Amino acid sequence: MDIKSAQYSIHQISLMGESLDKKPVGTWFGPNTVAQVLRKLCKFDPSDDIAVHVAMDNTLVISEVKQACIVDTTDNNDEEDESKKTYNWKPLLLFISLRLGLHEMNPVYIPGLKTCFTLPSTLGVIGGSPNHALYLLGYVEDEVIFLDPHTTQAATAPDQTYHAVKPGRISISQLDPSLSLCFLCRTEEEFDNLCICVQEQLIEASRTPLFEMMLERPPHMYGQLPSGDSTGQPDENTGDDYEQLHRKYDSEDEFEIL
Repeated sequence: MDIKSAQYSIHQISLMGESLDKKPVGTWFGPNTVAQVLRKLCKFDPSDDIAVHVAMDNTLVISEVKQACIVDTTDNNDEEDESKKTYNWKPLLLFISLRLGLHEMNPVYIPGLKTCFTLPSTLGVIGGSPNHALYLLGYVEDEVIFLDPHTTQAATAPDQTYHAVKPGRISISQLDPSLSLCFLCRTEEEFDNLCICVQEQLIEASRTPLFEMMLERPPHMYGQLPSGDSTGQPDENTGDDYEQLHRKYDSEDEFEIL
């Protein structure tokens, strides 16, 4: 992460954040900004082995996720024959950006947030307390368990050097309301299973669900779609397609990535 040329280095994240939101290097990044930066950097990853989708406006649109993940692998000679078309699922890194209160966590959302840590395919939550970014892994009663990304370690082998000796804990009520749920779905079946669990455990089981889920984007929400991703190489204009996004999710007191 500390090598500038690395695809997802701190340097690349900082520069892409400046391009996306006009945030100078060294300023605070919120969870949604970080999610959008990773989504954009993924477009320029030569390995092209994962799809990153960021659900906005407290809404998960299933068709848009599948459009990003399902890749047509049909042989050129069979393109006109629908019966011979083949498709592969590209592993999905899903971010669901939320704001669960104005300036502090609304208590009505706490049960739903706890449920998110129990859902299949969860990677946890990126969030934290005001001006302090944390990686949230789970919960115990009314506290969340976290790792602190500000804890630096030498970039040496073996792998155990990157493990924290003891995770931290913080009261859920002290969390900043701006956060992003994270999920990894390696197959389409895993994503479908996640959607079923979200519907049953988060939406139907709660009077105040954290977000909505629908098969297709309704007509009144089409005006909120960002323009298409660029297909060229990164330059001084990289990220212009996100400059028109309405900033709803990042707190006034945002999180530092450095």
